[in-house]
Amino acid sequence: MRPPRMSWSRRRRTAANPSMSASRGRRIAATALLACAALALGPTTALAAEGKERHPHDEATVPAGLESYYGQALEWYPCTAGDGIAAEKGTGLLCATALVPLDYDDPEGESIEIAMKKHPATDKDKRQGALFFNPGGPGFSGIDGFIPAVAQGAVVSTEVAQAYDIIGFDPRGVGSSTPIQCGPKGQDDPSGSTGSTDGTGSAQGSDSVNPSLDPGAAKDQAAQPQSPEEYLKAVVGQGAQLREQCEKHTRPVGLLDNVDAESVARDMDIMRALVGEHDLDFLGISYGTYLGAAYAELFPENTGRLVLDSAMDPTVTHARFRKEQSEAMNAALAAYLESCVATEGCPFTGTGEEAGQQFADFIKQANETPIPTDDPNRAVTGDEIQSFVVRSLYYPSVVWPQVTEVLAQAKNANNATAVAKALEAAGPATVSEAGIAIHCMDRPVEGNMTSWVADPQANEMDALCQGWGHTRQEPALEIDGKSAAPIVVVGITGDPATPYHWSEAMANELDSAELVTVESSGHGAYANLLHGNAGICVDKAVDTYLLTGEMPSDDLVCTL
Repeated sequence: MRPPRMSWSRRRRTAANPSMSASRGRRIAATALLACAALALGPTTALAAEGKERHPHDEATVPAGLESYYGQALEWYPCTAGDGIAAEKGTGLLCATALVPLDYDDPEGESIEIAMKKHPATDKDKRQGALFFNPGGPGFSGIDGFIPAVAQGAVVSTEVAQAYDIIGFDPRGVGSSTPIQCGPKGQDDPSGSTGSTDGTGSAQGSDSVNPSLDPGAAKDQAAQPQSPEEYLKAVVGQGAQLREQCEKHTRPVGLLDNVDAESVARDMDIMRALVGEHDLDFLGISYGTYLGAAYAELFPENTGRLVLDSAMDPTVTHARFRKEQSEAMNAALAAYLESCVATEGCPFTGTGEEAGQQFADFIKQANETPIPTDDPNRAVTGDEIQSFVVRSLYYPSVVWPQVTEVLAQAKNANNATAVAKALEAAGPATVSEAGIAIHCMDRPVEGNMTSWVADPQANEMDALCQGWGHTRQEPALEIDGKSAAPIVVVGITGDPATPYHWSEAMANELDSAELVTVESSGHGAYANLLHGNAGICVDKAVDTYLLTGEMPSDDLVCTL
């Protein structure tokens, strides 16, 4: 058996403020956990259920120096109010907290907490293990909303929920795990980033209600500098301002330099061992696919059944990320507008291009004169309408007629009540501080002010990360997943957030991956009945894989 390829000397990070790196943890005393002697651990789990073929070895390797973490007792308890995770009393959900190293290069240093939530398998006779889940982001909670929704038939199919414990977790820096904080508890996200338009009807941001990858631009939309250099300098300055706030409130401050995908993947391996599984079975959506791919690279011998839905390209740079995601969102917006003008009641007319200009003019006008609602104290701006439309593009086109009705009411009847209600139900569209920190640690800053001015929109994440300061100091993780078990990658041809060619790239990079193509729109294909026949097709393929290990047929295409 070849041991997992894991070298803990992957890098020595440079904190923006090294003098603060020894701060104590928020809830963890940085003392006794790793003081115990190394343990000669045996197998970390019982063998998988009969019929669930796995790797031919029967022991999972415990990385040297991490024996106490892998050997800790994980205590599940009924989720109740006041447990620091959620108020889920009476739901049957179980909660737990795992300890992991703050820095895997220094396993004897400080520890942090990872919050976990479990929906137990609903059929004990059919149970065959645990399926870990991450909804994306980065910076999204993997427990709030998602794991409770398993009981309503969301996240996974009924058959998978019968056979697996579905386990969500808040990645390090996020939510109920040891968090990145940039203000007093409860303060709004200071980044102020939302989706925006560039004045031509093209979406330059992609705030979302379901896993998003857009880091946004930490900028004041109403006061953008005129020249590209001034604009980028302002973004650098806002990154620096955000850094100051987050260093002031995050404990331990070293967390800001340890929220990369590799660290989360290593956390996932500890969690895998603690729940008694030899192999990690995992469902990742959007950014969650990068976590799954990183796991396959670092722990190929422990990789079980991985489903990577709406994948991102593991080789993408900050600039490519921003540019290609913007292009995908523009294409999705254009597809919606072309559909709209062909539909009765559309508030826009003419060709798709003409509708795009009318849409941009409508947004501009609503910013100048917000549209009233039934509440005399509430009016809706153009940016809010833009946010509503962008969010809607994350859903399959079956919802587009409803979007048209809402836009028609706002534009033709000068009443944006429906928009306001939709935004209120969806919640804030800001990007979390953790999301920015994660982006800046996953891939290095490239270029400088001289090269950035040629395309300021594409390079704003590099500028933001430069100001933020807590950045990756080496090339991004190279991913091929050699010797990992077969992996399923799912890509949607009309995805507005993770363009289809990113899923193709992920499948190509992973040595054992097979791509399932879903000819539809929206973001997230599995367990999403809004995709119609295409959804039924992909659900069948994924369920068969998760329940039996049988891979989808080569180059499977699911159509509407």
